[in-house]
Amino acid sequence: MRSPDTGDPPDALAPALAALEAHWHGLRGPRLMPARGEIRARDIDPALPCLFLAEPVAPSVLRIRHAGRSFAGVAGMEPRGMPLCAFFTPEGRAALRPLLAEMQERPAILGLDLIAGRGIVAPRVAARLLILPLSDTGLRPDCFVGVLACPAAVQRPLRFDIGAGPVRLDPLQAGAARPRLVASGGLRRAGHAPRPALRLVVANG
Repeated sequence: MRSPDTGDPPDALAPALAALEAHWHGLRGPRLMPARGEIRARDIDPALPCLFLAEPVAPSVLRIRHAGRSFAGVAGMEPRGMPLCAFFTPEGRAALRPLLAEMQERPAILGLDLIAGRGIVAPRVAARLLILPLSDTGLRPDCFVGVLACPAAVQRPLRFDIGAGPVRLDPLQAGAARPRLVASGGLRRAGHAPRPALRLVVANG
């Protein structure tokens, strides 16, 4: 099966997400989260073009601090200082905000299928979003590292809606195995877990 109108198979988006999450889990170990300064760009090369680093400024708002070139191209502007929700449609923002709030509160890993260009003129583009919490204090997330993976052929600004695929919202637990996938519309509301740390340095060349 191929992504609508992009000509790219959905699996073409997977290496960037897999590289970042594998690195994050490797750094995390038995802790709740790694610290921001532990992340190394050389270890997540497939993710760098679409990587972003964001800081929480409100329960449902993440502000972009750094972003790779592909992320900036899809945003259609310099994304630094912009809220992540700015790159979504009004409907997409309304759906994303409660997920961001819950991701911060638990903390949790957030993964979403995205869709852009539902209109007749703009072809539809499938994308994927993965956000992982980081903390320098080991208490609450004070930063998030993520990937907004789009097909390589996309060379225009996009505004996203949340797609029909599963919503992944995986609460973190110290010493736990990898998180589980949660079906769309059935978000798990487990008890709160303790909180740890991580950090990111992005080099775009």
